Amino acid sequence: MPPTNKGVTNEHFIDGKYRNEIFHRGGSWAYNFSRKFKSLHSNYNVESWNLYKPQYSNFSEIHKVREDNVIFKQIPCLNFSSIIFSILLLKELFNLNEKNKIIIHHQSVFTPMASMILLLFPSFIHVAQQRGGEFPPQWKYKFRKKLVYHLESLIYNYSIKNLHFVFCSSIGSFTFMKNHLGNDKVLHFKGGAFDYESYPIRSKKELRKELNLPQNKKLIIFLGQFRTWRNYDFFGKGSGKGIELALEICNTLNKADSSIQGLFVGGKEDDNRYELINKSDHIVRKYMPNSEAMKYLQASDICILPTADKEWIPFGDIPTCLVEALSFNIPVVSKMLIHFRGTNRERQKLGFCFSKRDNLLNGTSYILRNLEKFSQTRKIVKKYYNWEITVNTTAEVYERLVS
Repeated sequence: MPPTNKGVTNEHFIDGKYRNEIFHRGGSWAYNFSRKFKSLHSNYNVESWNLYKPQYSNFSEIHKVREDNVIFKQIPCLNFSSIIFSILLLKELFNLNEKNKIIIHHQSVFTPMASMILLLFPSFIHVAQQRGGEFPPQWKYKFRKKLVYHLESLIYNYSIKNLHFVFCSSIGSFTFMKNHLGNDKVLHFKGGAFDYESYPIRSKKELRKELNLPQNKKLIIFLGQFRTWRNYDFFGKGSGKGIELALEICNTLNKADSSIQGLFVGGKEDDNRYELINKSDHIVRKYMPNSEAMKYLQASDICILPTADKEWIPFGDIPTCLVEALSFNIPVVSKMLIHFRGTNRERQKLGFCFSKRDNLLNGTSYILRNLEKFSQTRKIVKKYYNWEITVNTTAEVYERLVS
């Protein structure tokens, strides 16, 4: 079975292998985006390709499934340390080489496989979606000081010249790509979205009763892994997504006001800060399916993601959990709000964009005392992070590139 921190739970497996009936859904962004795109733009033939490691499945060849008029292909790959490579994927692309108007929408840019595809198939139309946390090698070198990143930068700076357009979910990526490709090939735009029709606003009182949460508490939720990352020594309690800093904020506010309590959701027992969180006096819930986690978001009063990670923040995107929280009218305190696509005035109505401990603490305290001032966050983020605008904006770029 893959490491438990890969975003899967035991219900996805049978005897250590992915369940056959959900195997083609590997890569949740591609699975959701491709079906939404096909439903709104049926004139396109849409295929979603994803690489898989055969040892984690019951398959060893290309696995093909059609769902919602989209063809999903799971293609086996080899894994060398952190490098993923697939000869079968290249063969599949060669088979398409003689066809006209093929658009490849990459899910990443700074990987050897993506670079190889860009260099080997320059005749295709190449579009990329920069995902949160994907750093250019030049940025990695600034913090990690490994000479290999200089070599990578030479290769990637050359291969990305074959990109026709890039959707950049982070401010850092937008600036980097704009400098390398020009203004007309780049858009600050998150590829994911929230399904507002499927998740209406529910009664906080009823949700807390259903989830066995206290009715008389102001709940501060931290949603994510209970772990720090490799740069802990440099960024301390603010490393990663800031799990330790979140605990400190909850402890401090609870000490001053016992009606305030932390709610930590999403940890796994092998997370390196799981025991620290689990033995606290706050409410703790282990990793769970996203649909269940969103109930806890909506039952809370405020969501915090207090990262101070200077490597991650510029290229980290506005995380999905923050978009989900805001979509339930739950205000947010996190430096990651810098990636919000709306205006500064709108962002001020969503919460606070801080990374320093005292500012995070004061911002969280202020919101809890003035929740009514942040009660319309859903209306604001819906303008930018709904599936219709996400798909239609992408389609506009496609149409321009194929015309």
